[in-house]
Amino acid sequence: MSINTPDKPLHLLLIDDDPDDMLLFEEAVKQSLLAINISVADPSFFYSQLESKRPDIVLLDINMPVKDGLEYLKELRENELYKDLPVIMYSTSRYKINDSFTAGATKYFVKPKTFNDLKKLVQIIYDKSWKSRSATVSDDFFLDFTIPD
Repeated sequence: MSINTPDKPLHLLLIDDDPDDMLLFEEAVKQSLLAINISVADPSFFYSQLESKRPDIVLLDINMPVKDGLEYLKELRENELYKDLPVIMYSTSRYKINDSFTAGATKYFVKPKTFNDLKKLVQIIYDKSWKSRSATVSDDFFLDFTIPD
């Protein structure tokens, strides 16, 4: 069962330092016509957005200046208010999968290279039940559209 319902849209918070990636993700959500409210923010506004928007899910870029996504994830997992908040690590690379799992990420998604794949990813996020974390790295934790079928 998904955490979103017809009377309660899914609220996503995307934290990314790349304005183009943020704009594309927003557009994919808009075109999906799904009941999703999205907020996007530069990492410098992470905590203010987290507190004011109270998202259902956070998509957190890993490679950011000053503080990377793994550092934010570790801070969230140490905070009683946010320790159970679903956090999807969202990166262009696959090199931090195990580190993300160990730090407490709910999922790890590689940023799609095409807009159509990005729309598919939005649908997957919408359809997924976010009640529990994967048991292992190989158990539905990782998704990469950049790997050919």
